[in-house]
Amino acid sequence: MPALLDLPVEILHAIVLELNGSDRKSLRSTCNGLSTVVEPFLFSEITINTHCSVLETVSLPFCKALALSPSEDGVVKDERTLSTYVRTLSVQDRALCTGDDNASQEMLDVWQGVFTSALSSLVNLGTFRWEMSKNSPSWMYAQVPEIVSRLPLLSEFFLVGKSIRLDYLRNLRTVVIDGIFLAGESVTGDVNPPSIRLDYLRNLRTLIIDGIQLPEATFSQTILGPLSTALLNSPDLQTLHVRAPFQHSTSFSFSDVFRGILDTKGASVLNIKTLVVEQIAMDVPAVMIPHLQCLSSLEVHTGGQDMEVGNFWDVLRAASVSLEVLKVYGDIDRTLLDYISHCHSRLKVLRLSGAARKATDEISNELADNELADLFFDSVLPEFTQSLRELRIGSSYKGRWCLGPHNVDMFSRCSNLETLSVCFNGKEGIVNMIDDIVNRAYSLPKLKSLHLGMTTATWGRGDRCGIESLEYRSEIRSAYRDAFKNLQPTEAQDARRVPAV
Repeated sequence: MPALLDLPVEILHAIVLELNGSDRKSLRSTCNGLSTVVEPFLFSEITINTHCSVLETVSLPFCKALALSPSEDGVVKDERTLSTYVRTLSVQDRALCTGDDNASQEMLDVWQGVFTSALSSLVNLGTFRWEMSKNSPSWMYAQVPEIVSRLPLLSEFFLVGKSIRLDYLRNLRTVVIDGIFLAGESVTGDVNPPSIRLDYLRNLRTLIIDGIQLPEATFSQTILGPLSTALLNSPDLQTLHVRAPFQHSTSFSFSDVFRGILDTKGASVLNIKTLVVEQIAMDVPAVMIPHLQCLSSLEVHTGGQDMEVGNFWDVLRAASVSLEVLKVYGDIDRTLLDYISHCHSRLKVLRLSGAARKATDEISNELADNELADLFFDSVLPEFTQSLRELRIGSSYKGRWCLGPHNVDMFSRCSNLETLSVCFNGKEGIVNMIDDIVNRAYSLPKLKSLHLGMTTATWGRGDRCGIESLEYRSEIRSAYRDAFKNLQPTEAQDARRVPAV
């Protein structure tokens, strides 16, 4: 294909980027010239399946093709090996419908040698994702971390599965521990995996720990201690996600997570910019303030209903922590609203999900929720009408957090919004407000998407649910359909592209 190959390489690359995986494979097989063009894209992200059923037919040939192939005198025949193109590798153990699940020991021995050789050859690998299972052979637990720790460009390590020898890893920029699972099932109380040696890791830039499926005792024994030391050894940490096991009353706190730093005299001050915490008690000691000073993005999941917010928002307010992104999933209280209104930031993203979420039918709590909503729309939101790009207000129950005549004008004043998400105040709210909110959405020049949600009736607070709740939701859906069916476009709507609803 001389005419096609005569095109500048930049144009050829642009063509390849427009093709899907199967088309890239077909183009690669056309000729040597196009093979050279396609391979860097085709093999930049690969997956290796370690299940016995695919070893002989798929995984072994593929790994042999990846690995370097020296000639008899030890000289590599072709320096342009497929392994040099791999930037992202996923290793998984998944059975297929066909294939032999009972591979011979000889086959397994060959596989071990070929796989480790292929893994060692990925000199440009940046991201490694390992999905473990109960079928993973024991040699992988030691050899895989040891091999990837020697890869010069590795920056992200994702682990989904059983605990392995992370103590081999050194100087990674990113480590992700995504739960501990055995064959897709969460670990139960009678299983106590060995400690995940996060304490060996140093100089991390991103650390993500997802222990939501772990028993409380296991998380405490195998995660918290090593995690605390890893933070102490990572003064340049930029992003931290900690997701503790879900408990009705949380027993993990900020002090537990940062214990190594708090207990070490002269420890470096962290410069965390992005923080995500879930199921972590929000009481923060004053000595934590310097480590939160650089925050620009914060996501908090308060989880269980018995979880105390503590002094967290007061601490951030006192420290004048300025945020661009704030996402709160859980109850909204006055200390949070006080912080938002005094945090001296120009918020670009604000999500308040779960307002009025407390499962109680007490009238006093409903009134308190409405008072907080009025405070937010009257005094807090006006501070950010020009800076916000994304605003999401999600209410669990009907009330003044929902869309209504009392707040619809405030939404339309957020002139730079690109995304708006609000909830109708029950079936009546849909009927009364659908035209108004859609028309106002068209007046927002930058709006790209409008999300309109539903809430549960006030009588749904507490334990009352079942048939009544299902009937109520069915009525809400019918009201949605009727409301959108009856929408009449205005001149302004005709002049603009309809935003996604």
